[in-house]
Amino acid sequence: MVQDLKNYIFDLDYRITILKNKINIFNYQKILTLNSKEIVLLIDNNKLVIKGNNLVLKKMIDNELLLLGSITYLEVKKDE
Repeated sequence: MVQDLKNYIFDLDYRITILKNKINIFNYQKILTLNSKEIVLLIDNNKLVIKGNNLVLKKMIDNELLLLGSITYLEVKKDE
């Protein structure tokens, strides 16, 4: 219960919001790959792989990203 309260107060959980040609990611840990065809992020010890065309990092504030482009593939891979 204490951990749930801590996560609520400090908002430690990650969130991914997918809109048309946009992805907003909150509470990522690290950018592993960044180019116009693929973006790979470390999130909660997992890898978030985003593939597409003309991918652009539009906004980057603290632990929040806004990606724009034609998104064709999205997968969360368990990091081993």
